[in-house]
Amino acid sequence: MGHFALTIILLLMIALMAACYKIYKMKALLASYRSGIDISELKRTKEIVENSEKRYKNILSVMPEGVILYGADHKKIALNENAYKMFNLDSETFHEKLNILEPNFPFVDSKGNPLALEDYPVAITFKTGETIIGRVIGIKGTGKTRWISINTKLLEPMDAADVPQVLVTMTDITEQKETEIKLRESNALLRTIIDSIPIGIIVINTDRKIVTLNQPCHELFRVEEPIKSLIGQSADKYYHPFYKYIEEEREKVNRILANNRPVVDEVEMLNNQLIQRSYFPFYIDEELKGHLWVFEDITERKAMERGILRAKEDAVKANMAKSVFLANMSHELRTPLNAILGFSQLLEIQETLNEKESIFVREILKGGRHLLNLINEVLDLSRIESGILKLSVESIKIASVIDECINLVRPAADRKGITITKKVETENEYVCADQVRLRQILLNLLDNAIKYNRENGEIIISSVNEGEFLTIHVRDTGLGIPPEAQEEIFEPFYRLENPSIEGTGIGLSLVKQLTILMGGKLGVESQIGVGSDFWIRLPRVQTNEADHPVALEKNEMPISEHKEYKILYIEDQLSNQLLVAEILKNVQGMKLLTARTGMEGLRAAANQKIDLILLDLHLPDMNGEEVFEKLKSNPQCTGIPVIALSANAMKEDIDRIIKMGFKEYITKPFDVPTFIKVIVKNCVKH
Repeated sequence: MGHFALTIILLLMIALMAACYKIYKMKALLASYRSGIDISELKRTKEIVENSEKRYKNILSVMPEGVILYGADHKKIALNENAYKMFNLDSETFHEKLNILEPNFPFVDSKGNPLALEDYPVAITFKTGETIIGRVIGIKGTGKTRWISINTKLLEPMDAADVPQVLVTMTDITEQKETEIKLRESNALLRTIIDSIPIGIIVINTDRKIVTLNQPCHELFRVEEPIKSLIGQSADKYYHPFYKYIEEEREKVNRILANNRPVVDEVEMLNNQLIQRSYFPFYIDEELKGHLWVFEDITERKAMERGILRAKEDAVKANMAKSVFLANMSHELRTPLNAILGFSQLLEIQETLNEKESIFVREILKGGRHLLNLINEVLDLSRIESGILKLSVESIKIASVIDECINLVRPAADRKGITITKKVETENEYVCADQVRLRQILLNLLDNAIKYNRENGEIIISSVNEGEFLTIHVRDTGLGIPPEAQEEIFEPFYRLENPSIEGTGIGLSLVKQLTILMGGKLGVESQIGVGSDFWIRLPRVQTNEADHPVALEKNEMPISEHKEYKILYIEDQLSNQLLVAEILKNVQGMKLLTARTGMEGLRAAANQKIDLILLDLHLPDMNGEEVFEKLKSNPQCTGIPVIALSANAMKEDIDRIIKMGFKEYITKPFDVPTFIKVIVKNCVKH
C-alpha cells in the first residue's frame, strides 16, 4: 500500500465522519421543522451532504484499490467497483453470498497454505482493534490464486444503534506476487546450481561486501558461519587469512581490483592447497557493479601434471636408453657378422670347394643374413616407435620396384618350385613413397608368401589403379590365416604356430608401420588351405614423372692396368683387416696398407701417397670423427677421399657422418660385390 492510498483512506474516513455529522445535523433540523422552525438550513445541509457523497464516490471510483466497509453484523458496503473485482464476483453475489468471516473462505497465506479464521485480517481487527497495513493473502479461485495486499481499520459505531465496522482496502498484487514467486524459484534454482558447481564462487560489490557465495567456496575457506549470515560482510575478513602469503596476496588483490580486468593466477593456501583463482568484473550499462571471484582446487591436478611430466621424462630417458642400447647391440652384433658374412662370401666364390663344403658355406651365409635381417628389423621398429625414423618420399615407378624385388627373391622361390607372376595394369604407374622402405615392404611380403606357400605353389603380385591410390596385392597359394589371427599378425613378434617355418614375427609389423608412415593402408584377406592376399594402398602420383630406381651400380670406370692405387684401412679389428685384404686381392691394381690406431693412421696418411682411406669409426685411441677432422686440417692429406666403415647402422648417425664430408658410409657387415664397386669408384674418381 502506497502513501497515496493511505492518504485517500484518511480522507475517506474524515469524509465519512463529516457525513455522519451532517446527518446528525439534518436530524436536528428535522426535529426543528416538526416544531415549526424554518427548514431552509436543512435543505442547504442536505445539498452539501449529497455533493460530498458524489465527490467521494468519484474519488473512490478512480482508486486502483478495492474498498469495502464490513460490519460486525456481516453487512458489507462496497465503496467502489474494484471491491467486486478483488473477489471476482458481481455486485448481487457480493452482497448476498459473500461472508469473508466464514471459516471455509478460500483465503491462503503468502506461502499458499490455508489461512485460519483467527488469522483473517478483518477478524484480527474486529478482535483486537489493530490496524493492519500491507498484509499479503491469497484468494484461491479455479485454477489460479489472486494475491492481494490488504489494509484494515476499525471504525467505532457513531451511536448505540450502530455496530463496529472495519474499513478494508485491497490492492491486487497478483502479477507482483507471481513475479516474486518466479524470482524466488529462480534464485533457488540458481543457488542449487552454483552450490553444485565443484568450484568456489563469491560475488562482492564495489564496497567489497559479500553479495553471494556458494557452498564449495564456504568449505574451501573453512568458514563456520552460515552462508546467510555472511551476506553484507566484508569479504577480506574471510578469505585473506587463509592465504599462505597474506600480505603479498592482499596487495595483489588490490591491484587486480584497481585494474578491473579479468585475471587468472594461482595461490597457495596455509594447508598447502594450490588454488587457481579467477577474477571477472561485471558491469551493467557500462557501470561497474561488482566483482566475481572463482576458486578451484588444483592441488591434485598439478600433482598429476607433475607425475605425467616425470613419466614423460622417464619415457624419453627410457627411449633414449633403448636407442643407445639397440645401437650398441647392433654395433656389437654387426662387427662379428662382418667377418662371418665377409669370409663366407669369399669362400662362396672359391672354385676349390667340394659340394659338401659349398653347402656348409651357403648355410653359414643363410644364417648370417637371417640374423642381419633380424637386427635391421628390430632397429627399424625401434626407430618407428621412437619417432626418429626419417623417410625420403618421392615419386616411384612401381613396376620397376616390383621387378627388382622379384629378382631378389626369385632364387628362394625357385628352391620351392614357386612361380612368381607380375600383373600390373600399366607399366607407368607412380606412387608417392620412400623407395628403400617400399622395397623393404614388398620384400617382406614376398618373403612371407614364399615361406608360407606350398611346394610348387604360385605368387601373383599385381597393382590396381583406384583413383587417388594404387593398391598392390601379393597373393599366394599357401596355408592361409585363421580369421581370428588376421589382425594379430601385424603385431610385433606375433607368429602363426608353425615350427617348420623360420621367422621372428617382426616383418609384418614393420610392413604395417612403414605403410602408415607413408600415408597408406594395408590389410589381408585369407582362406585356410587356399592362400592369402596381402595388400598395401599408397597415394598415387598423377604424373609421368621419371623415377630414380636404385639398382646395383656397374663399374663403368675400370682400374687402369698401369696404375697401383694405395688404400689405407684404419681398423683395430684384425679379422676385418684380413677380410678387406682378402677382398682386395681379387681386384687388380689395389694395394692395401693398414693401421690399428688413429695416430698410426694419421702418420701413414701423411707419409704415404694415399688414394683412398677406409676409416673405422670406433678406434682404441680416438674416434673416427676426430681422425677425419685431423686429416682435413693436414695439408698433406687434403683431397684424399675418406670412406667411413662402421657397424653402427642408425640413420641419423649416417646422415651426420656424410654431412661432415665423408665420401661414403659403408655399414658392416657389407656385401662384397657392392664394397668392391664403392672402392673402385672412389679410387678412379680420385
